[in-house]
Amino acid sequence: MTRAVSIRLLLTALAFTSIAIIEVRMAGIWPAAEIPWNVVHTPRGLWVVHPRYNYPLPPPLRDGDVLVPKDMTPVARAAAEMRLYVPAGTALDVPVLRDGQVAHVSITARAPVSSAFERFGRWLQALFVVPLLATLALLTLWRGRGRASAALCTFSMYALIAEGLTVIVATPLAAPPLRGGRDLRARSRPL
Repeated sequence: MTRAVSIRLLLTALAFTSIAIIEVRMAGIWPAAEIPWNVVHTPRGLWVVHPRYNYPLPPPLRDGDVLVPKDMTPVARAAAEMRLYVPAGTALDVPVLRDGQVAHVSITARAPVSSAFERFGRWLQALFVVPLLATLALLTLWRGRGRASAALCTFSMYALIAEGLTVIVATPLAAPPLRGGRDLRARSRPL
């Protein structure tokens, strides 16, 4: 097997994996939840919490709370940075700066609330856009010749894999709250 065929087979496997992830999520077989916050990075380096999509924050959090990234677990930091979909009921322990002290807040992921129009758009994308991208990607990957087909293959493969990565449900790894051998919760108070 030549190197070009190996790369094509790998890209085909990635395309089919992305298609499977997108279609399983849209069918509701793999339900997902999201952390109900919007973290904004200020020019001064602060991570400020705001409500997401105009839905209220969970009761311990307040609009304008400042997160403490150096005390966050890698899972909580990833959830704040990348807005991951996580399994429903996933709880994150998040350090928040209040009154000059670090307080730990527990936030639970909840199912996203969407309108009928948003659900229709997702179904339209799953039934028409994803198959179109898959067809473009695979046809130009295996049958295309020249730079134009390579560019079209790159674009459609990128769009397909990126869509698969945005809807994937990330199962957080258990990250210990230890840093330097001490428990960070020992020097903070819960809310």
